[in-house]
Amino acid sequence: MVVLAMVLKTVQSHSPGHEPANEGGEKEQTSGSPLPQASSATPQKPRAKKTSYSLDAEVEKALVEWIKENDILWNSKLIRYKRIDLKEALWNEKAKELEKTATYLKGWWRSIKDIFTRLHKRKSGDGPKDLTEREEWIFATCTFLGPLVRHVSQPMRSVSMEGPCVFVS
Repeated sequence: MVVLAMVLKTVQSHSPGHEPANEGGEKEQTSGSPLPQASSATPQKPRAKKTSYSLDAEVEKALVEWIKENDILWNSKLIRYKRIDLKEALWNEKAKELEKTATYLKGWWRSIKDIFTRLHKRKSGDGPKDLTEREEWIFATCTFLGPLVRHVSQPMRSVSMEGPCVFVS
């Protein structure tokens, strides 16, 4: 009996001309379709909030120089690169000096590396691209990362052999 009532209520709420009311009795806006929108099979994870990593230009310049000197933070070819405890100690020390958190500084560095990698990935056939002043600064300042940048190639899509095949000579 309860199931029948739930089905009847669902059918009535989706019938044309019927606008469902929310708990307060107010009518809700519908998308114009009498049926609910289909959702994807897997629920989407909510995106994390984006953090704006902003530092003064002089602080950024000094920080990049500091990172360049402490190659354990960026040179993955070093054996010590895997020593997370050493890297954490360096980040914590610098964070205390700059009155920031280590997480904030690491996020700033991740952002700089990501931008450099994207700029480094450009192919010669892409033609000249107008870079912002910041992108020019990052590309010029972080050249020491160049030999370590690894680009992940995207898989090629195969051509479907369905349908007629026509050869032009």
